[in-house]
Amino acid sequence: MISKQSRNRVTILVLVSCTTVMSRSELDSALTDLVAQRYDAAGGRLVSRLNRNPGDVDALYLLLATKQTRILDYESYAFEGDRFVSLADSVADVLRRSLPQRRGTDSVRCLFYLGNTYGGISLILGKKGNLLSAARKALTSVAMLSRVQELDPSMWEAYLGTGIFKYYLSETLGWLPGTGARAAEGIREVRIATRAPFPYNLAARNSLCWILIEREHYGVADSVARTVLSTHPRNTIFLRIRAHVALKQGKLERAEALARNLVDISGSRLPVNWCDLLSGYHVLLRCLDAKNVDSDRIVELCDKAESLKIPEKYRLISHVQDHLAYIRALRLRHSDSRVP
Repeated sequence: MISKQSRNRVTILVLVSCTTVMSRSELDSALTDLVAQRYDAAGGRLVSRLNRNPGDVDALYLLLATKQTRILDYESYAFEGDRFVSLADSVADVLRRSLPQRRGTDSVRCLFYLGNTYGGISLILGKKGNLLSAARKALTSVAMLSRVQELDPSMWEAYLGTGIFKYYLSETLGWLPGTGARAAEGIREVRIATRAPFPYNLAARNSLCWILIEREHYGVADSVARTVLSTHPRNTIFLRIRAHVALKQGKLERAEALARNLVDISGSRLPVNWCDLLSGYHVLLRCLDAKNVDSDRIVELCDKAESLKIPEKYRLISHVQDHLAYIRALRLRHSDSRVP
């Protein structure tokens, strides 16, 4: 369960990486809302900025980053992905036209935006099954981000996209000559990206956590996620990581507490994050089942989870279906085991 989910959540904050020339207060407010998963609020601030200055490519890029982060957080790429790709193509056009007019640091930053925009398009296309188109966009993105690293090696956030690409290329095509050794290089670059300033370091830590989980370095992954939660305690992205790590380690009391917290926070978000909410129920029920608690309690919790009014479009998401299938099977098993 963890390795499958990790591949879908590993890049959930990749496009957060950006610096803008907006006023400091506007930038801080938008980024704070984004990291706090208040996507509508962040988007509203940026749209207001763009209404006053339509040519502000910094605000335009951050708006795109906000929209992608929301899609990945809610796993809604199946029904929102096409609209995002269309918007991202438009943003890429604006950035390409703007790039020749920029010089120095401003030019490097614009190239970084463009590389990440192509990376975002690649990610969504891949999740929608358009693998060939996704691969082409990914190669374009990596080339641009590699150029950014050459121009400014201290722009740590540029290493995240290239690191993820190298790691998963190695994991997927490791049998090809020259690709197997790139996993270590990819991890090294993701670690470099964790040096980036806030909130770019959060994107890298999220990616690093899922890589560590895939490589069964659970303790380190938990430590990284715990560090983030020490300053952002309601961030469900890292709560989910810690809950699944604790379950994988067999630390049932910790996993149960984290899962209950995940359920409470996910259920209170507007709109509700159904993937995180059901993930919380899933972990919680696994803990209770492993602890051999009374079947009546488990059936009651399963009924509560199954009675959630999940919109039909979210029921199409594979993770939602997987969580509901587990909950349904567990309820049937414990219903059959109860004494009449």
